[in-house]
Amino acid sequence: MSVVLITAPYLLPFYERFKPVFEHYGVQTLTPRVNERMEEEDLLAYAGQFDGTICGDDRYTARVLKACTPRLKVIA
Repeated sequence: MSVVLITAPYLLPFYERFKPVFEHYGVQTLTPRVNERMEEEDLLAYAGQFDGTICGDDRYTARVLKACTPRLKVIA
């Protein structure tokens, strides 16, 4: 099962509307509380736990990308 980390502040308020679509395709989601963006340390706490992300202005630094590989495949 694929796991998607959803941190886009503009999507999170509408997550329940799209949840059935993720479930239909067998996609598990992680939806942490986000105010404006996730910082490097916040993202590192989830490193290796997700295959893709729907993000806003999160701090995907080289350190975060290295920690998330090889599992992370898609950043949207």
